[in-house]
Amino acid sequence: MSCSNITMLVSSKPSLPDASNLSFRSALNPFQLPSQNSSSSCTPSRPTQIQCGLRELRNRIDSVKNTQKITEAMKLVAAAKVRRAQEAVVNGRPFSQTLVE
Repeated sequence: MSCSNITMLVSSKPSLPDASNLSFRSALNPFQLPSQNSSSSCTPSRPTQIQCGLRELRNRIDSVKNTQKITEAMKLVAAAKVRRAQEAVVNGRPFSQTLVE
């Protein structure tokens, strides 16, 4: 048991939640994303500009395309495994029916 738990058990007054605590703020409004600075949450923020060169953009596009290819291949492998498992269940039904009889 840590010291903070001991002091909470000894004190008779309930502790107030810290307004800067993320869980406290998310309990108040669960659909609002936490901001970087809680004091500037009332002022509208400017959109962040992404500054990178053409080469970086092309590299990023290529890496996203490669990730999509890998994801598609993984989906095909998963579908083949499911299909194989379904075939095993269907092929095993006559044996299970003879065991039940």
